[in-house]
Amino acid sequence: MKGGKDPRFFLWNSRKKPSHPVRKLSSGRQGSKVFVQMEKPDVAQERERVEQLLESSTSHAIICDNLKKVYPGKDGNPEKFAVRGLSLALPQGECFGMLGPNGAGKTTFINMMIGLIKPSSGTAYAQGMDIRTDMDMIYTNMGVCPQHDLLWEKLTGREHLLFYGRLKNLKGAVLTQAVEESLKSVNLFHGGAADAKLGNTGGMKRRLSVAISLIGDPKVVYMDEPSTGLDPASRNNLWNVVKRAKQDRAIILTTHSMEEAEHLCDRLGIFVDGSLQCVGNPKELKARYGGSYVFTMTTSSDNEEEVEHMVCAAYSKCQQDISYIRDTEV
Repeated sequence: MKGGKDPRFFLWNSRKKPSHPVRKLSSGRQGSKVFVQMEKPDVAQERERVEQLLESSTSHAIICDNLKKVYPGKDGNPEKFAVRGLSLALPQGECFGMLGPNGAGKTTFINMMIGLIKPSSGTAYAQGMDIRTDMDMIYTNMGVCPQHDLLWEKLTGREHLLFYGRLKNLKGAVLTQAVEESLKSVNLFHGGAADAKLGNTGGMKRRLSVAISLIGDPKVVYMDEPSTGLDPASRNNLWNVVKRAKQDRAIILTTHSMEEAEHLCDRLGIFVDGSLQCVGNPKELKARYGGSYVFTMTTSSDNEEEVEHMVCAAYSKCQQDISYIRDTEV
């Protein structure tokens, strides 16, 4: 090429080994873009741990091996990559929290794990059983609290638990005892709540959905935003239920609340655009990424400058107040 560099000059050194693990997110293109992700060290370490566990056949409650879900493009739209090569391992007794915005792929991941949809590639194992071929066996040892309650308004809480308990092959006195314990665990036993029809009581429905997910002593439990719509008292009660339940089972829990994740989860994964961005315990992630807030204000284009001046003035005043307090304390 005369008079300048070849426009592809930035590719000439691409054969050098990268300093960080690189994973291609898709084998094709989305529109005119090829997506390439630089994996963070903690995510790459989790992937390596999964590979080692699969080679050594170590028993873990849940192992996800490069799990992917791609929805084909329609009407001229590109393919939708909902889950991009997720690798994750959970031992028994661990609660793993998945945080991320709406549309990140959390619910799609849960739906693959519980057999509602099939993965495009990769697989996962629950108690050593493959989700592609052994879902009938996995169902007997799995509990699910879905994002949207699968309940009937004309049935009582007790009737729901009797129905789902029978699906878990519980019978007779064992079923009755399991129902009583489940109702007590989510504070639905007293005051006639257990034998009242559900109607439109959102808080009661969420607590009942959690109780259903735990009946029959499943060893693997998935909870998709379990505390949505609960008042603070019911939410704290529910948190205690989950903390007790995780002692002898593996739980994957999705949430938008960092407070809930800190309270319940042994480890967290931040899920964005279908892939894990980081993995670690809550204190590690908070120390690494915390310490800032995002303030959003919507206004018309005519008032943008005025709003900017107002926010800057308020920030300056706040900084002055903080400095004054510190000087006074000293």
